[in-house]
Amino acid sequence: MRENVKSLDELKRNIYSWILPFIVFTLFLNTILQNSCMTTLSGIVNISLIVWFSISWVLVRAKQSFRFTEISNLILISIYHIIKFSEVLFVGVLVRGQESLGDFIIWMPLYILYIFLTLKRRQGLFLSLMVLLVTFIVGMTLFREITTDVKDSLIQFYAAHFVYTLVLFYIHYLFTIHTELNLVRKQSQIDSLTGIFNRQHMDELLAEKLMQRPKENKPLSVIFLDIDHFKCINDRFGHDMGDWVLKEFTRVISARLTDTEFFGRWGGEEFVIITDSGLAEAGVLAERLRVIIEQHTFQSAGKVTCSFGVSSYQNGDDALSLIKRADEGLYLSKTRGRNQVLIN
Repeated sequence: MRENVKSLDELKRNIYSWILPFIVFTLFLNTILQNSCMTTLSGIVNISLIVWFSISWVLVRAKQSFRFTEISNLILISIYHIIKFSEVLFVGVLVRGQESLGDFIIWMPLYILYIFLTLKRRQGLFLSLMVLLVTFIVGMTLFREITTDVKDSLIQFYAAHFVYTLVLFYIHYLFTIHTELNLVRKQSQIDSLTGIFNRQHMDELLAEKLMQRPKENKPLSVIFLDIDHFKCINDRFGHDMGDWVLKEFTRVISARLTDTEFFGRWGGEEFVIITDSGLAEAGVLAERLRVIIEQHTFQSAGKVTCSFGVSSYQNGDDALSLIKRADEGLYLSKTRGRNQVLIN
């Protein structure tokens, strides 16, 4: 779950790093075109936002105080939203005689989206409805003084705000459910100790590759590997150290595999690799991994070796027969002295 949060934060950082300069430019242009200055409330708010958004952009790019930046920006934008709404009614409508709320409402959906992007679902709902309530109170104070067209525009504004809030609330809910389901699905495929695929998922991968093979006509091989004398490691150093050896073993092997080579824990100290390569190439891969493990010094456990059994797809093979040959190769490797590769 922590990885998903980091990924979401990284995505938001990328979005903010592109959007903030555009918003700063838009506010600057708005300040100039409307002849706003530090003597008007709108000018003070605009200039304050320009300064703070510029600082926020620097913080986002530097990956510093990201959560503080998000929340502070949301607070400032919420204040700006309410002030701008009030200004449109009190100045634009009453003083200048505007017949609608103008282009102010164009940005309202993005503001509500930002609320739900920044806060949790219920927090976002609360803030959005509170802002709606404040703008509603402001609008009702002038309701008798405005024209029918402005009343219609005002009602449309409130209705749109409410609808956008509900839609984004449920989109946020569906996104959360989708994320949680993906997390559960991912966890069901992963071995909890080593972090690589578990036996169930390796079975599924092999079945899928066997189904695709007639169409793609690719070679397919299975490599079984087993840590030699693993029971002695547990007996000598304890099961905690045995678990560390399994984790370190997994990291060493995983670092030497490509995207087309799938690595999983079959059970205990036994592992399996499924690769889109022929028998000879799979044998070379197994021998390379055997040497790497033999030369590696494991923390506290010292030197460890590993035995391999390799088999490749033959006409008429199913998952069971393919795995059985690789397993038999592993057994022969063990009985013939260990720390070797046997192609079967």
